[in-house]
Amino acid sequence: MGIQFLARAAVLWSRKLKLAPWLAPLTLLPVMISPASALLLGDTVQADYLFPTQTSVFQTLGTATVTPTALFNSFGQTNYLVTGDTLQITNVFRSDVTFLSAVFNGVEITDLTNAPITGVTVDPATNLAGFSAADVSFDASHIFVNLQSLVTTPTTLVQLDISGPAPAMPEPDSLALLAIGIFSLFLLRRRYTAQ
Repeated sequence: MGIQFLARAAVLWSRKLKLAPWLAPLTLLPVMISPASALLLGDTVQADYLFPTQTSVFQTLGTATVTPTALFNSFGQTNYLVTGDTLQITNVFRSDVTFLSAVFNGVEITDLTNAPITGVTVDPATNLAGFSAADVSFDASHIFVNLQSLVTTPTTLVQLDISGPAPAMPEPDSLALLAIGIFSLFLLRRRYTAQ
């Protein structure tokens, strides 16, 4: 949402509640304390193509900051697009691409910053035949996607949803103080409208 929209909404809401204009910013508090959902946004990530094992770097694809995306390509055939909370793998070659059979043949995405990865799931939009959650592994800062023996087409999409720790919630004491403050403002308004 744009800040101008939020400011205008705050002023209109404060008028509806018959609050003083200087209290308008208080109506934005629920929006201001809601956490952002993009886990990797602003983080630096590195992509490596691994073959024939999960510890053998065949090609370093590069390092980039996720703002709002980071795009990597291997051999001009496959794109790896990292967003704040997804990893998308697409075939950009004009024909089928077969990943050779090996212990591991795929990509490793490493978060070089600080966002701990707590989950990676296969999104329902994934349409690569034979690909499953068993082809994905992760730890706090790495995601491994094994595509060995799979065949991608120009319309193939593999989308993985990345999750992190639950966002921090305000402490109960802080919420209680906020509630007391808002209730006090309500009482003041009632007192002045009664006079």
